[in-house]
Amino acid sequence: MPTGRSKQKHWAHVSQHLMLDIAIVIVAFLLGTSLRAGVWAPDKIAHYSPAILLAGLAVGVMFYISGLYALHHARRGLFVRFALVGGGLLAGLMAILVYGSVDYSARIGRGVLLISAPLAFVGLALHHYLLHLRSQRFRERLACLAASPVHESEAELFESLDQLHTEFVGMISVDGYRLGSRDDLLGDLDEAVTLVEKHRIDCLLCPPGIFSCPEVSRKVRRLRYAGITVLSLADICEEFFQAMPLELTTPEWLLHSSGQPRLFYVKKLKRAFDIIAGGTIFALLLPIMLAGMLAVRFSSRGPIFFRQARLGRFGREFEVIKLRTMRTDAEKDGPQWAQKNDARTTAVGKWLRKFRIDEIPQLWCVLKGDMSFVGPRPERAEFVDQLAPKVPYFRERLMVQPGLTGWAQVNYPYGANAEDARRKLEYDLYYMKHMGLFLDFFILLDTVRIVFLGGAPKAPGQRLARFSDDVRRAKERERAGSKPGEAQPPVAEGEAGSVAV
Repeated sequence: MPTGRSKQKHWAHVSQHLMLDIAIVIVAFLLGTSLRAGVWAPDKIAHYSPAILLAGLAVGVMFYISGLYALHHARRGLFVRFALVGGGLLAGLMAILVYGSVDYSARIGRGVLLISAPLAFVGLALHHYLLHLRSQRFRERLACLAASPVHESEAELFESLDQLHTEFVGMISVDGYRLGSRDDLLGDLDEAVTLVEKHRIDCLLCPPGIFSCPEVSRKVRRLRYAGITVLSLADICEEFFQAMPLELTTPEWLLHSSGQPRLFYVKKLKRAFDIIAGGTIFALLLPIMLAGMLAVRFSSRGPIFFRQARLGRFGREFEVIKLRTMRTDAEKDGPQWAQKNDARTTAVGKWLRKFRIDEIPQLWCVLKGDMSFVGPRPERAEFVDQLAPKVPYFRERLMVQPGLTGWAQVNYPYGANAEDARRKLEYDLYYMKHMGLFLDFFILLDTVRIVFLGGAPKAPGQRLARFSDDVRRAKERERAGSKPGEAQPPVAEGEAGSVAV
């Protein structure tokens, strides 16, 4: 759902339903074991527990990777949803078989599997059928406060959000303001409590600048204390896009977000997570990296590894190491930005980049502490200096440890200009505010997904770009003092073609 009573309702939704799916698998196998034995069989359950837990985790991971918890999946039919449920359960059964071949004492018998698998499928299918029904029927009813013609225009931004989960009810005027171009006035702010009950409003939306009057701010705070949900456009963007449009970013928002991540996670737990995850994944991917090294060696002349200075946390310089994917003379004309279909990339390098194999050696940088496993991608000093004057708050991403993978990388494909740098920064700013163990875990799962797909999807970034452009136009109307519906001059396209990201 795009809005809600919590700024992190999206991740609460994902976590809750993922844990419920894992619990369904575990309960199904516990029941299957008992039914097969004819009685409650604690000894057998104790032996089967590691394999059952592994199966539940495998099912949850596959469901997340396949998008069963994503907003856009609500548009897909039940057949596709049930097919993905079956595929995820099959992955869980394969995990059981693999574990049983390693630890024979934990091997689950065929009789238990034949009973437990149908039970698990029925439970999982019922869960996702109910999710499907809820996603089709539920609408969060929204109303927007208005005190000027500009706020009427900005209400269109709320209406432009995904209509699958929202229903825009109308406008609530502030201090007797009368609408100019709209005919959906519900009433005045002084009667907001009554209007919320009458129109079954779930959330009041506050356009930027609505709190310039202290009396209005006091009235809205009173609504909050009365239990009515009040959100700003920035709050909704964080929930709906999991990104923060630069057009809405302010120094106050940055200061507030810098205090959001828990200090213990950033200073202690995140480093432990990096060491454990980095070491484990490096060991698992070592054969693939060795194959990539051989491919680089025999496909082109030059060193196997590519080393380059990048900026880390607080702008400290360190050396990043990757498998070489470009010709040795790639920067004979000076530093250049990498592009999606870069002509300097070798034939083998294109495949290494597509499936992120060239990034594996950077795990060494993670283990050393120069990088984190998850965070904004490290950038060269030359390009930071080039982008900082063009992209607001671009240096803000240097406040946290750079990452091998990141929220921007799993949501936005390779960029080609400064506008793409803006879009990626919007995802990075969101991550910097909401970073935590669960978000890092989900980003790792998303990374697995895009590795298999060969790149990040375009749709999320395109939706964010369109919405950010709408916000930018609304801001320009606000500065120009124009009214909704008036003709506007064309919006500059940014500095397309100047740099690539």
